[in-house]
Amino acid sequence: MNHAHPGIWEFSDRVAYLQQRIDALPHDGLLTALEAGCGSVSHLRFPDQAHLTGIDISQEQLTRNTMLHEKICADIHAHAFPEARFDLIMCWNVMEHLNDPIQVLRNFVRWLKPGGLIIIGTPNPYSAKGFVTKFTPHFVHVLLYRYVLGKKDAGQPGTEPFPTYLRWSLSPRSLKLFSRDHGLEIDTLTTYRTPWEANIRNPLCRAAWKGYTSLLAVFSLNQLDVHHSETLAVLRKPD
Repeated sequence: MNHAHPGIWEFSDRVAYLQQRIDALPHDGLLTALEAGCGSVSHLRFPDQAHLTGIDISQEQLTRNTMLHEKICADIHAHAFPEARFDLIMCWNVMEHLNDPIQVLRNFVRWLKPGGLIIIGTPNPYSAKGFVTKFTPHFVHVLLYRYVLGKKDAGQPGTEPFPTYLRWSLSPRSLKLFSRDHGLEIDTLTTYRTPWEANIRNPLCRAAWKGYTSLLAVFSLNQLDVHHSETLAVLRKPD
């Protein structure tokens, strides 16, 4: 089933929506969860009887994360967990930084128990923000974070923005095809807007962005999901 959320999602909206999915997830006694590319914090709650594993390539991020029961500093392309280990696998704002996200998705399918959920949050490559992210070099992203969004420590070790690939295989259509080909049920697959554009402080930059999105919509004949810059996928492995 495809649950589309209208309008703009605030951060709290996304957390509440996903929290409902986690709270309803059946499990036998101990809920086993994996945060792939966990970073320094999780914004979701887990039951007391839960074991939370985090894997990240940054030891600095892992050290700061106090919610994990198990910390693994490794590349999720290459790491091997036992098959059917986890009830829940979450990967939020990580897939766009992976050179081969499809390989990692295949790993997730192997690592997930029957009846379990995979939750993915990633930029939509077929959006205005996605195009800019994909086709500009990393140093431009750092400058954007520092001088447009006002994050002075941007680009420092362990701090956003991180190098980005944003493969076309992360498009909603590609995720739908991947789910079909790997026997996953689609609980949720939708794109949505975030209010990040309102955080552009410089008026000239804000005007330039508005002009860019308008031109992109015209030249794509309105075929691009210009403003819906994010994708949310909740995929279920059948029992």
